[in-house]
Amino acid sequence: MIKVLNDRHAKAFYQLTCEAFRLHPSAFVHEINERTDYTEQDIAQLLHPDYHHHQIFFGAFEDEMLIGFVQLNFFPYTSKSHKATIQGLFVKPDYRGKTVGRQLMKYLIQYAKQHNIEQLILGVASNNIAAKVFCGHLGFEFLGLESHARKYENTYIDEHWLIHYMDNDPI
Repeated sequence: MIKVLNDRHAKAFYQLTCEAFRLHPSAFVHEINERTDYTEQDIAQLLHPDYHHHQIFFGAFEDEMLIGFVQLNFFPYTSKSHKATIQGLFVKPDYRGKTVGRQLMKYLIQYAKQHNIEQLILGVASNNIAAKVFCGHLGFEFLGLESHARKYENTYIDEHWLIHYMDNDPI
């Protein structure tokens, strides 16, 4: 089941982001994992519905266990309010290959459509072929290449930027 995460999910969300960072540090360089002083209260504030107009996290659950998440970020400017960015899709290893990631993305896309988002943009490490193929099946197209988009432990990572136009949505 896919749900919008809120402050009641703070502990489970924090634990899952730490697992994502531990397993894939170059893909999940996120402020939560870089801040050792983050508390459960900080995470709860990040997930609180009062902030859903800036960013919203969607979680995949099996029974009551959080097994995956993805983040949707909104632009604060009127001139860019028609688009949003996607960040940090993660599914626990035991649940991969069972359409959990696809369900999360479909839910996110439907949510974005309902909130008048016309374009979704995301960055994928240029060497992550599986992610680019996955996104292609969801209707994302190549937008551009950003060299040295991320830096992790003195190693640069190039990113392919992908875009999904809602009017061309295959879902």
